[in-house]
Amino acid sequence: MPILVRFYLSVVLVLVGGSLSAQTIVNTETLLAQIDSGWAATFGAVGDVSFGNSRVTDLSTDGSLGYTQGQMTYRLAGS
Repeated sequence: MPILVRFYLSVVLVLVGGSLSAQTIVNTETLLAQIDSGWAATFGAVGDVSFGNSRVTDLSTDGSLGYTQGQMTYRLAGS
């Protein structure tokens, strides 16, 4: 593939990728649950369906994995 074609393709991919965005609402109550001792895992799922001029279906999930050792808490969370 010629270098000029690769350059233009790269520019297009950067512009398209930069213009895309997403929004999520994170359920922090689930993610920040207290870990009393040892390992803990949390998971949450929320759904919503709206009807009107358009039909909107929304499903979001979140989860975390945490470990407590003494005064330190290590947590891996995702949404």
